[in-house]
Amino acid sequence: EVVLGEVELEYKPANTPIQKIRFVDDALDGVIGYDATPELRAAPMNGISELLYSTVHENLAAYSGGALSFRAQGNTKAMVTVAGTDITAELPLTIYKNLALKQKASASSSNSLYPPALGVDGNISTGWQSGNKEAEWFAVDMGADVTFDAVDIIWSSKGKEYSIQTSKDGVVYTPVLEVTDASEGGGRETVRHTFDTPQTARFIR
Repeated sequence: EVVLGEVELEYKPANTPIQKIRFVDDALDGVIGYDATPELRAAPMNGISELLYSTVHENLAAYSGGALSFRAQGNTKAMVTVAGTDITAELPLTIYKNLALKQKASASSSNSLYPPALGVDGNISTGWQSGNKEAEWFAVDMGADVTFDAVDIIWSSKGKEYSIQTSKDGVVYTPVLEVTDASEGGGRETVRHTFDTPQTARFIR
C-alpha cells in the first residue's frame, strides 16, 4: 500500500501577462502595395496582454489591424509594446517599390492559362508559366529607363541555372547576374538578388 501524504501543485493561469516579446525576423523587406503581418513570439507562450503597434515613420509604413501597410520607399522601424510595461520589440524595415508592376511582359513561351501578364499583375498567387521547353525567358518592358538595386523572383519551381539580363532596346541583352548552383525545384519561394551598384535599363529579362 502507498499513501500520498501531501501533494503540491503549481498552477499558472492561462491569462499570465506577457513577460517577453520579439519579432521572428531580424529585419523585413517590404514592397509598396503589399501588406505584411510580421510574426511575433511571446513568453510565456500562453501569455495574454494588450499589444500596442507603431512605426517610427508613418509616412513610410503604418500598422492597420496588426498588419503593416507600406506607403513609400525608405528605411524605418516597426515596434510592438506590451501595454503598461517597458517590454518592446523592434523590427528594422526597408521598403521598396515594385517597378515592374503591371508593365508590359513577354516570354519565350507560355501556358495559355498563365500568360506573361500574370507575372507582373501584383498578385503573388498568380504567375507566368512557361511551355516547358528546354530554355525559357521572361522579360519586362518598363516603358523607359529605370534604376533599380534589387530583383525579386517568386518561383513556383526554382531553376538550377538562370541569369538576370538588361537591355536598352529589347534586342541586345547583357547579363548582370548569373546563378549556376541554385537548389532546384521545391515549392513557392521568393528569391531576392541585390546589386552592389544600381542598374539602369528599360528591359529586364
